[in-house]
Amino acid sequence: MGKLFGPEGLSFKLPLEAESEGTQKAEKLAVNVHLWHAALKVFSFVPLNSADPHGGLFTTQWFVLPQYSGELFKAVITFLSQELNAQSVHVSLFRQNKDFKGTWGGFPSAELAQHFKEEILSQACQLEAQKKNSR
Repeated sequence: MGKLFGPEGLSFKLPLEAESEGTQKAEKLAVNVHLWHAALKVFSFVPLNSADPHGGLFTTQWFVLPQYSGELFKAVITFLSQELNAQSVHVSLFRQNKDFKGTWGGFPSAELAQHFKEEILSQACQLEAQKKNSR
């Protein structure tokens, strides 16, 4: 299966802001960069609705997981701090399925949300370790 954003994934380059002495510095994100990139990697199979690294939020479009046929999912990932820990990221996963009348109904899916959160944290720790090892 191909990657939506190519082999390198999706990359956000932040604008530089000028300092008073003519030098430039990168804008500081409101989120942990490893968590942000890990979340993008974990949800790379899904088109994004919105992504705001400064506000610490991204949402996906509705998507299907192969092991849950007939159900749709949508994720909202909120980044709460710049720390790399479990309290710094929150995953909400909404689930829809058809009832016996063929009407779509929705409810949150806490168990799957926790699974995605753990995967994001695992990937973020790997990214941080790779960065430390490359120094």
